[in-house]
Amino acid sequence: MAPAGDAVAQMRTSVALELVLALDVSASVDSDEFALQINGIAAAFRHPDIIAAIREAGPGGIAVAILEWSEADSTGVALSFQQLVDARSSRAFAFLATRIRRVADSSYTSIGAGLLASLALLQTNNFAGARRVIVVSGDGRNNRAPWPDQVRPRLAAAGVTVNGLAIETDDDKLAEYYRDNVILGPDAFVERAHDYKDYAEMIHRKLLREILPVVSDLPPATALAAAGDTR
Repeated sequence: MAPAGDAVAQMRTSVALELVLALDVSASVDSDEFALQINGIAAAFRHPDIIAAIREAGPGGIAVAILEWSEADSTGVALSFQQLVDARSSRAFAFLATRIRRVADSSYTSIGAGLLASLALLQTNNFAGARRVIVVSGDGRNNRAPWPDQVRPRLAAAGVTVNGLAIETDDDKLAEYYRDNVILGPDAFVERAHDYKDYAEMIHRKLLREILPVVSDLPPATALAAAGDTR
């Protein structure tokens, strides 16, 4: 008889990518800035570029979830994992994203807590991804335990890649901080947004690179052609 863990693994749906979008909702993020994040994500998943990338991602498409974080006692799953394989499912995800409400709120910023909550979400869902990626978006440095360097070994052991989107509204060196302290994995990278108004453009660019990491390093026109865009 197969071990129980093997049986659970066999019940999971195989996808090319499991992706957690982990959003900072600490006190430094006001309601307008929160809305810019959510609307930026929704716009990305409606965009033909992202839809083309999802179609070409691989067997099973991708599974995406949205998590909100601030500190250890204030994290929450805003949108559970959804499987995206085509334009219809991607646009449905975008619609669900627009319905998200703020489920976590704290004056502290614990990126480590967000990473741990994201790891738990990856380990307890119904998908089995060939790649597993967490995208941490935030506008500040860790100021509350757990600290990123305390939790990154657990993420490394699980084979998880951590990428960053540093929103430099109040800290023009935040991207460097993310690069040194947050991201993880041989292909990990950081995108820099100068403020929340840049978020939509940067999350769009990041998603292309995360869904199709090889294609997205090409010039935009070539990348779209390789991804099967037929506009």
